[in-house]
Amino acid sequence: MKLDASCLVALTLACGATTSSSTSPTSTAPAERISWEPWSAETFESARAAGRMILIDVGIEGCTACRWMYEDTYTDPRVVHRVRDHFVAVAVDADARPDLGERYSRWGWPATIVLSPEGAQVLAIRGNKRPRNFIPILDELIDRHRRGALEVERESAIDPEPLPDEGWEALACNAAVERIEARRHDEAGWDGGFVMVRGAPIAHAMFRAHARDEADARDHALRTAEAYAALLDPVWGGVFVGGRGERPIVEKRTISNAAALIAFAHAYRATQNEDWIHHAEEVDRWLREWMMSGEGVFYATQEDEAPRLPPGVSARDYYRLGDAERREHGIPPVDRAVYADLNGRAIEAYVAVHDATGAQRWLDVALRAADHMVRSRRSGSGWIRQAQLDSAVTEDVRMRPMENHATIFLSAQARMGLAFAALYDATADARWLHAAAEVVEACNANLWAEEGGYYAAPADGTEHILERRLPVEDNAAMARLLVQMASLLQDETLLRRAELTLRAVAGPDATRRRGPNVVGEVALAYEWLTLGPIEISIVAQPDDPAARPLLEAALAIWEPRKIVHFEPNGRYPAQDRPIVHVCTNDACSAPIADPERLTATVETMRPAGRGAPCD
Repeated sequence: MKLDASCLVALTLACGATTSSSTSPTSTAPAERISWEPWSAETFESARAAGRMILIDVGIEGCTACRWMYEDTYTDPRVVHRVRDHFVAVAVDADARPDLGERYSRWGWPATIVLSPEGAQVLAIRGNKRPRNFIPILDELIDRHRRGALEVERESAIDPEPLPDEGWEALACNAAVERIEARRHDEAGWDGGFVMVRGAPIAHAMFRAHARDEADARDHALRTAEAYAALLDPVWGGVFVGGRGERPIVEKRTISNAAALIAFAHAYRATQNEDWIHHAEEVDRWLREWMMSGEGVFYATQEDEAPRLPPGVSARDYYRLGDAERREHGIPPVDRAVYADLNGRAIEAYVAVHDATGAQRWLDVALRAADHMVRSRRSGSGWIRQAQLDSAVTEDVRMRPMENHATIFLSAQARMGLAFAALYDATADARWLHAAAEVVEACNANLWAEEGGYYAAPADGTEHILERRLPVEDNAAMARLLVQMASLLQDETLLRRAELTLRAVAGPDATRRRGPNVVGEVALAYEWLTLGPIEISIVAQPDDPAARPLLEAALAIWEPRKIVHFEPNGRYPAQDRPIVHVCTNDACSAPIADPERLTATVETMRPAGRGAPCD
């Protein structure tokens, strides 16, 4: 449905029906607040039966624009009356429901979606709308609904296309080129200081630099790391979510800071410049002081606005102050919910810094967080719950209700699975391999699509509203995990599933115009399929002390494609002492008993997987 342009920009005049638009704003009594319903089949059936439009508010707790709309627009009596009389209002926390968050993320936070009573989308609005802007839109919708003139709006989603029968090498090159184009053209602009990327684009650039000798990819990743460093808060640490020059966007999010840790870890690996470790320590300082629970897991976001800012003082002004002056104005609110997918990203990031530096303290943070997630979130079937209520969350005043979802979400499994795999690679502790294997098995049992790929969540009875689909970024992350697990478990069926997953979601148009995060994740998955892992197999029992020097030498090697594991029985003949075999898709080394030979052997195996740099 298209609204008149004058309605979208009106400041004081209402368009269409104007039943109560002249009502003066007054404080809204509690009895006159909007009653927000959960996303459920029952809610949509109730709207259909009542013949009411559905107004969906989607956002996250740490979003200042969301809070403006929540505290200003959705408490304005004129808005409240219109919504209560003509709509069924549905609130969605995009962090707690990552399937819906991924679906509506292209509209930014807050996203306002309007459906017909039958569930067809008629309008999608990006960002905060103040009452004077929002009321004309509501009036236009109400008038059109009364006249039976609602128009179904075609969603702007880019549906996945099947992958053509091209070689994986060519597709990996295409993805690398798209990653560069996403850098140049996406509004996130991750090459110019306006950094809103996650870890995959950076990891992919360094992957190609290491595996394919691409100097441009290395420079690209280093420039992005420099942009992150420019966004560090010099007082409390942590990087701001984005910005240019002297105008940062001063929200802070765990997902951005996890990406910064990955960028700094790769930059240190590439340059050995200690400044990158200092930058990583500044991120760690903020995460530990402001975003870490007593159990060692991470909260999600911190808003930019302090609660007691004087008139005329902006959030940027606040962050220019010193520590004491900031505290006088109060602390910006933190969303103290703990989400599994965000913690998976943080764990993987801390492991990356450990791998780069060898410092145990980074690994200790990752291990503590992962331990708690397994103890508190593991279901009986082995998958990890995305969110659940705890005392910290119930004490907070939240914009959207926080629910316990006993649902398996792909986002949580892919990210925690990659975190478990990273921990296994860093420790060779079999419990993390077991945890990753359980996650994969649960996804295969509950989310696998018949034609290949994984659904974002199981069917919940609302498929007549939103058809189930295969989220590209999460499927690419899952494909990367499957490639690694295929080698670790010696299970060729997992490798086939990885191929089917990418073929289902990552065709030539699936990533176009999606931005660097989706493109980077797809490109990284392509690389793992194209080159395959470098597998370091220790032929010994894990508790054999004589194998310890070989394990330590293997763990110390920097190789993005590396997979380290014990293999006491099976493919390799037993020896009278512990040995190592290094294998790629193309060849295996002779047995290695001397730890000092291992690094040189891995280096000789790398060219077998190298392809020519992409044009």
